Amino acid sequence: MSAGPARAAAFDGTCRAALLFLLALRLAEFALLDDAAFDPSSESLADLFFATTNSSLASFGLVPMALLLGSSVLSLASSAPVTVRLGRRGHVALCLRVVALRAVLFSAVVVGSGLLLVAARGYWVFDAGGALGFAAREALLMSLFFDACQVVMLLVWLAGASLPTALCAGACYGVVDQLASFSRTLSDPLFHVGWFLTFPASDGSPVTFFLNAQRLLVIVILLHLACGWAMSRREVLDRGGDHDVC
Repeated sequence: MSAGPARAAAFDGTCRAALLFLLALRLAEFALLDDAAFDPSSESLADLFFATTNSSLASFGLVPMALLLGSSVLSLASSAPVTVRLGRRGHVALCLRVVALRAVLFSAVVVGSGLLLVAARGYWVFDAGGALGFAAREALLMSLFFDACQVVMLLVWLAGASLPTALCAGACYGVVDQLASFSRTLSDPLFHVGWFLTFPASDGSPVTFFLNAQRLLVIVILLHLACGWAMSRREVLDRGGDHDVC
């Protein structure tokens, strides 16, 4: 299957709405974020970036926007005409490719706008090469994370849950690391499975980046396989009916 249908489906009205909400959030952040959130003596671009993109913003802003981003994929997944046109495997591949493209786009805007916010507040003292390297690594980690959020929602919905339940499942995955941080045992990095895996090492170690990316990639692959299996098992595809998103 060519990438054309996936690109067309990925950039629909829901996607544009989520990106507009994100840009509006960044503008509000620029106006309201206290300079005390930044450490002017910091030589770490990661520290300054995560002053603008912290866990609270992720829990109450970015994760809900990512779920909004992926909500229209539920309708795509239940479309009988798409199944007839592409076949079951092609339909599964289209849905998962749309999720991945949206996650990449959303992550690129999150990282790019966060870095622009750092620069706009006057804390930019980094060379372009280092900044591009950080942006690429961070966008990759966030792409995997936001992909997983959307696929958890899709998987739960395919299992027969209602839209609110599916949204709650995606949100729970999105904040699971933040909730686990209240436990002395579960706050150990060994148990991180979501947002905290997007944090780079304080010393910029590439080993931490590769380990975090590897763990997120394994999670995404397992979720994609489970999602493909769930779609293949749906009786609604065999009957050629529609499943209401409600």
